[in-house]
Amino acid sequence: MRINIVIPGLTRNLLLLGLLTLCACGQTLTREEPRELSLRAVAAAATKANPELTGTALPTDGTYEIHTSISAEGKTYASGQLFAYESADTKWHASPDPIYWPMSGTSVDFLALALKPAEYTALAPVWNSTNAAADVTMTDWDVYANQYDVLYATANNQSVSNSSTVQLNFQHALALICFEAKSGSTTGIYTIKGMSIKDLDYSGTLKIDNTKTEVATTWSSLSHDNKALNMTASTIAVPGSSDTELTDHLLVIPQASRTVTLTYRVTGMDAGAPDLTLTLPLPRVNWKAGHKYTYNLTFSATEITATVTVADWDGTAVETITVS
Repeated sequence: MRINIVIPGLTRNLLLLGLLTLCACGQTLTREEPRELSLRAVAAAATKANPELTGTALPTDGTYEIHTSISAEGKTYASGQLFAYESADTKWHASPDPIYWPMSGTSVDFLALALKPAEYTALAPVWNSTNAAADVTMTDWDVYANQYDVLYATANNQSVSNSSTVQLNFQHALALICFEAKSGSTTGIYTIKGMSIKDLDYSGTLKIDNTKTEVATTWSSLSHDNKALNMTASTIAVPGSSDTELTDHLLVIPQASRTVTLTYRVTGMDAGAPDLTLTLPLPRVNWKAGHKYTYNLTFSATEITATVTVADWDGTAVETITVS
């Protein structure tokens, strides 16, 4: 007896490796049902002046989107595939068409980016041309000019036998710094008029490598220059006791801490006298991705000192270092 098997045409993104089983006893034909591939996403909260992320979830209002590259046994399954959030089941689904898991037991790797749609377009990430989930590169990214909170995640050795929904735990690619100040005496003695940071690595090429035991980020072709820090006001009177914010939060490429230059005035200076400047070394720490560094400057009659509070992105303190 001859059996003819007809499989319907597949959609553009459908990778369906149906399991066809012929039972000798009754010659019954069965096929494994396809299971749609979906994502769940979490990320550390971004503690900025105006937070873009809250809690531990990516925003689901369309401000952020997920692009995912998927490899099945070392071969590209999907490259930079857009996933959109669907409130009906609180999951992220491939858009505009669904994609499906390969046959049970097939090992699948995931490498994903989460950021705003316009930012994804501007950065134009390049995914590995052979094995899309192996790495992704963003070339000549001017981080100082383009403050993009890029998040990335990996999930390797997944299969539909574990779960049809893949958990992606996103990490921040950049570090975050900001400055505060107080005088330790009467308010208004010192007035800050400008701040800049010396020899900042501000631009380069970022590669996210998923071929290591743990995902690795590397920067190359770095450019550095002195950069102005965006102050919260054109002039700031340093308060006496409680800290006040001097600068907005600045996303930076991970690197060793730099030196800042302060431009300021002291009450009682002759009106025609030039502003004072001071080059202040910061406490020696490495700015690590996903960490927030708050620098507290204290003005006194004889010196200006700096301390730094290092915290995870959600604000959990790590350590405090003091230097005169």
